[in-house]
This record gives sequence, C-alpha cells and structure tokens, in this order.
Amino acid sequence: MRLKQIKLAGFKSFVDPTKIALPKAITAIVGPNGCGKSNVIDAVRWVLGESSAKHLRGDAMTDVIFNGSNSRKPVGQASVELVFEQCDSRLTAEYAQYNEISVKRVVNREAQSQYWLNGKKCRRRDVTDLFMGTGLGPRSYAIIEQGTIARLIESKPAELRVFIEEAAAISKYKERRRETENRIRHTRENLDRLSDIRLELGNQLSRLQRQADAAKRYRNYKQQQGQLKAQLAAWLWRDAETERQALDAKIDELKTQREAISAEQVKRNLSLQQLQSQTEAQRSAEQEHTQKAFVLSKQANQLEQQIRSQEQSSQHRQEQLAAAKQTLEQAVAQQTQLEAQATGLQSTLAELEPELALAQALLEERQAQLADAKEHNDLILAKQAKYQGMLSQAHQHLAKSQTEQASAKAKQNALQQRLQELSEALEEQADSQLETQAEELTQALAQNQAAIDLQQQVAEEAQFALEAAQQALADDEASTRDALKRESQLQGELAAVKAQLASLETQAETSVYQVLDAPKLWQKALGQLMAPIMLQPVQVFADGESTESGFSDDQSFELTLDDGSRIQAPINLQPWLDGIRFAKDEAQAEALMTGLKPQQAILLADGQLWGQGFKLTPAQTTHALSLESQSQTLDAELSTNSQRLAQLRQSNERQLETVHIRHNQAKQAQTEAQSLNQQHQRIELQREHVQSQLVQLTEQQQKAQLKYSQAEQELQQLSAALAPLDAQMAEAQAQQQSAQAQLEQLGLEVEQTREHWQTLQSQALEAERQQLGLSHQQQSTQQQIAALQPSLGQARQQAQQAQARIDELSKTSDAPVDMAALQSQLQSLLSAQSDAQKAAESARQQSFEASQSQQQMVAEQAKANQSLQQIAESQHNIELAQQQKLSDAQHQLEQLGEGVDANQLSLLLEGIDEIATEQSLRSQLSQVALKIERLGAINLAAVEEFDQANQRKVYLDEQDLDLNKALEALEQAIRTIDKETRQKFKTTFDAINDGFQRLFPQVFGGGKAWLELTDDDLLQSGVAIMAQPPGKRNSTIHLLSGGEKALTALSLVFAIFQLNPAPFCLLDEVDAPLDDANVGRFCQLLEQMAKDVQFIYISHNKVTMELAQQLTGVTMQEAGASRIVAVDIEDALAFAEA
Repeated sequence: MRLKQIKLAGFKSFVDPTKIALPKAITAIVGPNGCGKSNVIDAVRWVLGESSAKHLRGDAMTDVIFNGSNSRKPVGQASVELVFEQCDSRLTAEYAQYNEISVKRVVNREAQSQYWLNGKKCRRRDVTDLFMGTGLGPRSYAIIEQGTIARLIESKPAELRVFIEEAAAISKYKERRRETENRIRHTRENLDRLSDIRLELGNQLSRLQRQADAAKRYRNYKQQQGQLKAQLAAWLWRDAETERQALDAKIDELKTQREAISAEQVKRNLSLQQLQSQTEAQRSAEQEHTQKAFVLSKQANQLEQQIRSQEQSSQHRQEQLAAAKQTLEQAVAQQTQLEAQATGLQSTLAELEPELALAQALLEERQAQLADAKEHNDLILAKQAKYQGMLSQAHQHLAKSQTEQASAKAKQNALQQRLQELSEALEEQADSQLETQAEELTQALAQNQAAIDLQQQVAEEAQFALEAAQQALADDEASTRDALKRESQLQGELAAVKAQLASLETQAETSVYQVLDAPKLWQKALGQLMAPIMLQPVQVFADGESTESGFSDDQSFELTLDDGSRIQAPINLQPWLDGIRFAKDEAQAEALMTGLKPQQAILLADGQLWGQGFKLTPAQTTHALSLESQSQTLDAELSTNSQRLAQLRQSNERQLETVHIRHNQAKQAQTEAQSLNQQHQRIELQREHVQSQLVQLTEQQQKAQLKYSQAEQELQQLSAALAPLDAQMAEAQAQQQSAQAQLEQLGLEVEQTREHWQTLQSQALEAERQQLGLSHQQQSTQQQIAALQPSLGQARQQAQQAQARIDELSKTSDAPVDMAALQSQLQSLLSAQSDAQKAAESARQQSFEASQSQQQMVAEQAKANQSLQQIAESQHNIELAQQQKLSDAQHQLEQLGEGVDANQLSLLLEGIDEIATEQSLRSQLSQVALKIERLGAINLAAVEEFDQANQRKVYLDEQDLDLNKALEALEQAIRTIDKETRQKFKTTFDAINDGFQRLFPQVFGGGKAWLELTDDDLLQSGVAIMAQPPGKRNSTIHLLSGGEKALTALSLVFAIFQLNPAPFCLLDEVDAPLDDANVGRFCQLLEQMAKDVQFIYISHNKVTMELAQQLTGVTMQEAGASRIVAVDIEDALAFAEA
C-alpha cells in the first residue's frame, strides 16, 4: 500500500483546491521558508485523526481553515483527502477488495469534523481502526516533523515504548484489552446490582406469601360491600324516580301558566303595532310642516336681504355723485395752472436765442487759437519722443540686465530655499513618528499577546471550573439517585416490618414482647431467649383463676444489669430470666464463664447463649422485640436519609446554578479571547503597514538627498554666472543717465509750451462751457413746454370724465324702487311661516301622546315577559333537581362498573326488604367498610405478584450464572491478550534492537547502540536508548551532540521501518542539524530503504534534493496562498538530454 495523492482545499495556506501527486518512491517537497511546506505534513496528520490543535501548530481546530489574506476572504471549511493505492492487502478484510482507499476529513467554522471512507461517512474511530497495526496514525513513527527527532530522543521510556508497540502491531491488542477491562468492570457492576435485586426479591417473596391470605378475606368483604352499594344505588334510584313524577306535575302546571301569559302577550303585540303606526304617521306630518316652515323662513330671509340691498345701493350712488363733482373741480383747477406755466416758458425761450448766438462766435475764435498752439506743441513733443525713445532703449537694456540679474538671484534664492526645505524635510523624515508608532505597535502587539495568553488561561480555568462543577453535579446526582434508591429500599423494609408487627398485633391485643421493657442492646438477645413465649397474650386474672393460658401483668419484677441498665417484665417471666447472666461481647462472656454454675447460662447481646459445655448461636428467625427495634431503626434511618436527600437536592440546585454560571463564564472568556485575537490581527496589520511606510520613507529620504546634491551644484553654477550680468547692468545705467540729461532739457521747453497751450485750452473750454450752458437751458425750456402738453391734455380729459360720471349718476338716482310692495310680500311670508310652525307643533304633541301610550304598552309587555321568565326559571330549577336526583342514582350505579347496570334494577329492588331505608343500608355498608379497614393495608395482587416475582427470581438466577460464566471468559481473554502482547512485544523489541545495532554503525561509520528495558514486566516496561559513537564512551543518548542525536533517532526509526514498514514515511527537515558527510550517509540509508517504503520529505539541503525522484515545489507568489509546482526528475533529465 502506498500514498498515491493528497487533495487539499481551504486547509491552512492551501486555499484553492490542490492535488499533490506522489507517483515516485522518493518525493522531495521544496520551497522557501514560510511558503506552506509543513502544512502538507499537518494535513496528513490531521486527516489520520489528529484531535489536538497544538500538534497542528494552532490554538483551536478551526485554525486549520484558511483565515484570509490581503486579497482573499476567509473560507468556510477545510478538507483534506488521502488516496492510497493498495497492492499488498494490508488492511482489514472489509477493505481488502478495494484497489484504492480514500480517506477524507472536513471541518467547518463551527469546529464540526466529518470523516469519509471511500465516499461513505464514518467515525474517527473507523479511520484509526483502519490503519491500526500498519504504522500509520496521527502520532506514529511514520510522520517525523520538525522537533520530532528531539522529542523522540528526549522522550521518557514509557513514551518511547509506544513506538515499539506500534511497530509490534499490538496497539489493537491494547485497545481490545481496554475494551475487555471495561466489559469486566461493567459485568461486575451488573453482578453487584443483580445480587442486590435477588436479595430484595427473596424478601419480597416471603412478604407476598403472607399477604395472599389477607387478600382472600379482603375480596370477600369487598364482594359484600359491592352488593350493598348496588342495593343502595337501586334504592336511591327508586326514590329519585318517585320524586321525579311529583316534579313532572309541577312542571305541567307551570306550562299552563306560561300559555295563558303568552296569549295575553299576543294581544298586546297587536295593540303595540297599531300605536307604532299612529306614531309614525304623526311624525311624518310633523316633519312635513317643519319642512314647509323652513322653506318659508328661507324665502322671508331672502326678501329681507333684497330690501337691505336696495337701501345700501341708493346710499352708495349718492356718495359716488359727490366724489365725481369733487374730481371735476380738481381737474379744472389743474388745467388752469398748467396753461399759465406753458405761457411763461414760451417767453423765456425767446430771450435765450440772442445770447446763444454770441457764445457760439466766441467759441469758434478760441478753437482757432488752440489749433495753432497745438501744432507748435506737437513739434516739441516729436523731438521729446525721439529722446524718450533713446531713453527707453537705455531703460530696456538696463531692465533686461536687471531682469537677468534678478532672475539669477531669484533662482539662487529659490535653490537656497529648496536646499533649506530639503534639509528640513530630511530632518523631519529623520525625526518622523513612524518609528515611534512602529515601536508602540510592537509593544502593543506584545501586550495584546500577553492579554491573549492571560485570557486563554482564564478560559482554560473557566473550562476547568465548568468541568469541576459538572463533575460535582454528576456526583451529587449520583448521590441523589443512591439516596432515592436507599429511601425506596428503607420504605419497603419498613413496610414489611410494620406488616409483620401488625400481623403479630392482630394475634393478641397485648403480647409478652409489648410488656417486656428492655434496653435496645438486649432486645434481640431476649427475643432469641424467650422466642417460644414472646407472642403469648398477657392477661389480668382475678384471685383463684387459672393462669395456664397466659401471663399476668398485674405484678412485675426488675433486673439490674452490670452496666446499670434495667429490665422490667411481669412476675410470671422471672423463671425465664433466673440464672441468666448478661455479657455485651464474647470477651466479657469468657470472663464470666470462670465462675459459672451448672444451672446458669450467659446471654450475649448478639443472641448467643453460652453454658457449661455448650454454645448456642441465634436462629435466623424474626421476633417481636427485634422487629420493634428494627422498625425504630428503619424509621430513624429513613428520616436521616430523607434529610440527606433534601440536602442533596439543595446541593443539586446549587451545583446546577454553578454549572450555568461556569458555563457562562467559560463562554464569555472564549468570546473575549476571540475578540483579543481579532484585535491582535488588527494590530499586526497596522504594524506591517507602518513598517511599509518606514520603507517608503527611507526611499523618499534617499531621493530627497539626491535632489539636495543636485540643487547645490545648480546654486554654484548660478553664482558663477552672476558676475558678467553685473558688468552689463553698469553699462546700461551709464547710457540711461546720458539720455536722461538731454530729455530733461527738452522737458523745460515742453513745460513752457504746455503752459501756453493749457491757458488757450482753458479759455476755449470756458467759451464752450458758456455756449453749452445756454444750449442746455434752451433745450430744457423746450422740454418743459413739451412735458406740460400731455399733463394739460390729461387734466382736460379728467374733467370731461368727471362731468360724464355726474350725468350718469344723476340719471340713476331718479329711477324709483317699489319698497312698499317688497314689505307687503315679506309680511305674507312671515304669516305663512307662523301657520306652518303651529301645525308642526300640533303634530309633535300628538306624536308624543302616541309614544307615551306605546311606552306604557311596552312596560306591560316587559312585566309579562318577566313573569314568563320567572316561570321558566322555576320550571328549569325543578328539572335540574330532577336531573340531579337521577344523576346521583346513576352515579352510584356507574361506580359499580360491570357489576350492576340499569337492566338489573328490578332484581336489586326485589332483594331489598320493604322496611329498608337509606339509613339502614348505609349502616350495613359502614359495618362492612369497618371490617375492611381493620384488615389494614392489603395487596390485592399478592398471588399474581408472587408468581411473577418467583418467575423473575428464576430468571435472575440464570442471569447470575450467565454473568459469572461471561466474567470468567473475559478474564481468560485478558490473560490470553496479555500473553500474546508479551510475546509480540518481546519479539518486536529484539528485532528492532538487532536492526538498531546493525544500522547504527552504518550511519556513524562505527560505534554501537542498543535498546534496554527499564522493567522486567513486559506489559509495563519502558524502553531506553543507549548509544556510543566511534571514539566516545557515552552511556546515554542525552550526552550526544545535536547531530548525533538526530542520526541516532533516524537509525531507530529506520530500524522500526525495516521490521514493520509503514506504507509511507513523512520527514520534515530532519537533515537540518546534519553536516554534509552525515547528510550523505543519511541519503544512502534513505535510498536503500526506499525499495520497501515510500518517502516524502521536506528539505532545504541540495544533496538531499538530488536524491529525490520527483521534486514538488511549494510557492507563495500571492501572499498567504500556497501553490504546487511538480517536476519529475527523470522526465526533466530526458528532456534536457534530448
């Protein structure tokens, strides 16, 4: 059998479905650190049934699920599948027929794991059983991961023994032995329980035998009681039937009264309907007159409104006429005023025309003088412009030089400022808070990790407390069950004892054991001594009467014992106690035997009777005194057990509350731990982000430093170029000064010309201003005249409109309105409205009177209905009483069940005496009930219970025999398993020791090594490793170096493989501590064993990689996600050679 393929999906860093093919005998898994190589080893260990998250390098089982990365989201489950190719049929017969075996495990975020075998769901135990004895398992010698070598070397002898057992294939024997031991323990527990049940069942059989006789008498009494109950029920039924007939007559009488009242009600209903019709007619008339009055009132209101409207309209016209006359007067006055203003403006316009002509002539003269002055000024200005151009060129040359110089200086200043900024930026970057933030985040990460560890410890403590509370609760529940069982047992024993006492008490009202007053310690012994007379009755006899049939209690005697206690009994019992000496134990009895007379005897507290030449042990019988004592003891124990049971129930409630509290605490601690883990991840991401920013900042500092150097070079070049610019600027300044002197001389001439021109210009402006002022005044007057014309026309139009309005209003006011006719019409409407209201009031009064009559009729009807209701209630009450009587009698019959029914009433009534009464029947029934009560507690099913209990006793005896045989068979199986385990372990140990002694010199090139047992018991003995490399005299492996320990451990593992080779072997960087020479030996040994074992190893060593027949690379190009790249070495070499 060999491993053919590994399929992973969502397991740790293998987020995508990944297949790792393993076609060769030697496969090397290579790749850089942190790319996920060891996750392959964890996957194989996990699918083989590993249940500890710690051995999978995690805190919880859900840690094996891919938890996401910067570019991927977390997944919901992880799955790993191993595909085996079976060619040697090493597995069990169930799977021997398959060529391929598939083992798969899936886990989700809820930590729920599922196992699959060849596509069928199975248990974890099925997977472990499948590979048991093959060397495969979650912690077998077939998987050697990082640190396993060290753990193997440092392991204790008992831990090292596990590897030998796995190689010997006796792990399945140990599992079977453990199962057999559990079965033996369960069988013994069942035997103990069975013994208790058989003992209790024996006591129950003896008790049921006594209860059967009492049950017979009880049944006879019950039969009599049933007969009497049946007769009483029949008598009650007959009495109820008689009373029912009398009640029927009363019911008929009430029905006659109801019919008479019903007839009167019919007549009232007819009268009531007539009154209702009259009322409705009156109401209709009332509504009609009311509506008519409303319409007339509305018309009168409209007419009154029309009269008021006419009056208001006449008054409004008078006001409008007065307003129109006032408007006419205002329009005439405004028209007169505007005509006067227009006349005045016309005369002003005639006066302005001569002045305007004089101003126009003066303006033309001044303009001619100004033109001559302007021509002379233009000549001077042209000359000035020439020199100004020269000066401007000088200025331009100077400005250019200054600009170039300023530009160079500005560039120089800019470079200096840039240098300053770069320097400050470098300082700021050097003093950045990122380093501080990174340190703080690192510190916070450490603190958070400490908090996580602390919270995990709190969660573990809470879980431990929860388990402790659950265990305490389970213990209390077990104690409660024991207490309940003991209480039930005590109640059964107490009931049996009390039944025996009651049976004894029924035999005699007063027995000897009742008048014998003895300490509790001696009650059992006295009961054994006086057993023949203990149940004899005690009677009081008169003088001279015979006492042969009993004992008298009119006189008593008292006996004082050595310990001070006293025994009191009737005087007749003194012969039974004469010559009896009392001893608490056998030691005291031995001491009293020395002076014992022949007619004396010694009574021990346990009931033994010693005398000269004899020792009698107490018989196994039950006596009254011991029963009484046993009853008291059981009562006390039952009371104590009840108190203990109450305490246990209170303790159960407290423990249950504690379990809930601990559960909530554990849940809260787990939640807080998860929250801290999430916070830890966030801080880790922040720290990585800050470190990334630090790297970017370092790069920016380097770029800024380069720019700073370049800016310094440019500044030096600009400083060198500033000197020629200074010379050019000095020359330009000299040219500018020469042109400036000539320009100043021309400036004086220009100033004189400008002053003359300004004088002429002022005179011309003054003349022009006067001409413009007169022109503006003329235009303003003309505009005023033109503006008055529209206002004058508007005033005239307003006067005409006012006159027209006055004429119109005068004509309207003359139209007459017939107000008298309107007033007359209004009075007619008001009179008609009053008549309609009176008619409505009359109809309302008639409707009210009809309604009163109707209400009176309804009241009479209600009284009649009330009478009917009272009669119906009386009839109903009588019927209820009748039904109650019948129900009582029928209930008595139903209580008897099938014994008596309605068809047998006649027979029962015939059996009752004619003079019998209810009281006499109840008296007879009470006497029978008293007899039943005197019998006490009766078990009616005693006979049936006895038969069932006897059958169960036989069945339990057979079960006890079968369990003893099974226990013997299991113990024999344990001995057989131990024998085979010793043989297999010894054989395997010797074979591995021989292989170890043979391989060790090959690996080390000399030396010797061996295995030793730490104990003579092969079932418990541990295994120790002894090694002596060449040239050393070390006695134990712990004194070797790291490389020597690794080679020694590999020698042992390979020796185990040679004996019982597992289908494959996983090695995780086991060659890391070896030098090149030892790596070569390791590779030779690996190549030699690869003929029988499939090797899959992880290595960073080139020599070890060269040995592989196939290289499987694990890469992580995408952060957090592993991928597989496989290369067949033979195919690659063939391709390279081709």
